[in-house]
Amino acid sequence: MQKKNRNPCETAIKNTLAYRSVFKYPLTEYQLKTMLVTPRLFKEKYFSDELRSLIKKGEVKSKDKLYYVSGYKPVDWHKRRNHSLGLMKMAKELAKPLGLIPWIKMAAVTGAVAAFGADEKADIDLFIVSAKNRVWLTRLFTVLILKTLGKYRTDKDPVGKVCPNLFVDEGSMNWPKDKRNLLVAHEIVMMHPIINRHETYFKFIKANQWIFEHFKHFHINFAVRKRKETTASNFINFLENACRKIQISYMKKKMTTEIAQKNLIHFNRDDWTGKILDKYESLISSHQHYR
Repeated sequence: MQKKNRNPCETAIKNTLAYRSVFKYPLTEYQLKTMLVTPRLFKEKYFSDELRSLIKKGEVKSKDKLYYVSGYKPVDWHKRRNHSLGLMKMAKELAKPLGLIPWIKMAAVTGAVAAFGADEKADIDLFIVSAKNRVWLTRLFTVLILKTLGKYRTDKDPVGKVCPNLFVDEGSMNWPKDKRNLLVAHEIVMMHPIINRHETYFKFIKANQWIFEHFKHFHINFAVRKRKETTASNFINFLENACRKIQISYMKKKMTTEIAQKNLIHFNRDDWTGKILDKYESLISSHQHYR
């Protein structure tokens, strides 16, 4: 069991740095405060005082205004950030051609690029929210555009390419309860929208307020205006269903752990969620990262 700590802010700082140490990634003070793993709010001065106290006790290391826990060598923060910014710029440039797809309501960069921790071998993960019942048509045209531009990620050519690995429709934005955890919450708060039609990004956050149980210091105004629903075209519905059947039939030959449903497509052959969370739990329970 994790050793009880009467100071919740101190525990939050340690746990936040422990989680990021799984990726060997240090944090600036702003990143640490904004991404603090806690269901509670702390005043800025209190947070700063506790951080300084932990540094004095040697439980938190500080170098070049970057913070991390002992026991590992951090990656080059500046190098990772600059590389991530380059990939983010490329992703934003793709917003215009992808924006031609009328059913895309939101497209957001996630993963290492969104966390500014991408290395030279990284690709760009893209999460897309489509109009209701338009997931499969949206995926089809997304892949066609990326392939036409030479930006689509393949196993033979992954570096610096775009991997649209998660599609949901706007009627299915509420994350399944059995899939809610710290890692998913972190992915959500770190995502960078490059397309945001009809305030869909804010609607997505509003539909997933459970993330604040992990990241109370993540502030966002998700008040959204109601929009009149448009009537779905029977012909487009027919194309969507046909598109779904054809794509699933093709994908079945290669599918392993991928999810392909009517309103959800998730390509995640290498799911590291369990290993990452297990390592994090091991760190905070054993206090290995406080040595």
